[in-house]
Amino acid sequence: SRPDVPCQAAGPFTAHLVVSMRPMPASAVPAARVATAPLLRAHGAPVHAGDPSALGIADLNSPDFGDAVRLEAGDVPVFWACGVTSAMAAI
Repeated sequence: SRPDVPCQAAGPFTAHLVVSMRPMPASAVPAARVATAPLLRAHGAPVHAGDPSALGIADLNSPDFGDAVRLEAGDVPVFWACGVTSAMAAI
């Protein structure tokens, strides 16, 4: 999905942040943050967990890229920065 979060421009390249979302039980979010935070050459820690409207995402069932992912009872949406962001900046 493409949130309404602008990235810092780099010369002529500019884009809005693109995120991927994975649902998980709310109790697993802290462990996911700890496990992924050191992976800076990958996606790193989540940029947001919880209400998608905080990122400007209106509908999780209509992603801009890929297929919608179903949340189960007790899940929260967890969002990571996506490599598609750089591709969007290049076009």
